[in-house]
Amino acid sequence: MVSINNLSIQFGGESLFDHISFIINDKDRIGLVGKNGAGKSTLLKIIKGLQKADEGDVILPDGHSVGYLPQEMESQSDRTVMQETMNAFNEVVQLERMIAGFEKLISERSDYDSESYQKLIRKHSDALDRYHLIGGQGVHVNIEKVLLGLGFEREEFNRKMATFSSGWQMRVEIAKILLQQHDVILLD
Repeated sequence: MVSINNLSIQFGGESLFDHISFIINDKDRIGLVGKNGAGKSTLLKIIKGLQKADEGDVILPDGHSVGYLPQEMESQSDRTVMQETMNAFNEVVQLERMIAGFEKLISERSDYDSESYQKLIRKHSDALDRYHLIGGQGVHVNIEKVLLGLGFEREEFNRKMATFSSGWQMRVEIAKILLQQHDVILLD
């Protein structure tokens, strides 16, 4: 549950909203409608924590995360669709690099009884444990499912982002937000 309490913000002396309060319950689906300049985007940015209100609070339960998709995006990515989508899993990507690095170092060593070799084995084991704990082994399968569900063809996974229209690039951003499994998702 997200609680918005007495939120107020002004722009240029004009009150955009004044002491608004509401609650977003789990499983709520809310559409925010209003004319341009009414403050819809501003409210979403405040809930996400990208902008501060003049007054009031946004209260999220500990451990809750908020995903946010801006109204307009400027994608300059030279990555493929799959590489860009993998950005949703920074820790998994870092762990994969660490594990590969440890495995390379282990394969080059022959001092199996040394303390430094044992320390390297422990680091490798710890990284593998963390990787499995956060579900790293299932990331690629989940990415494929979400991208296919959003209308991509498997053949497009290795196409550069720049070759897609802004609408299709937005779908990749939606995929990343869905894959991160936020507690609240805000689509501007």
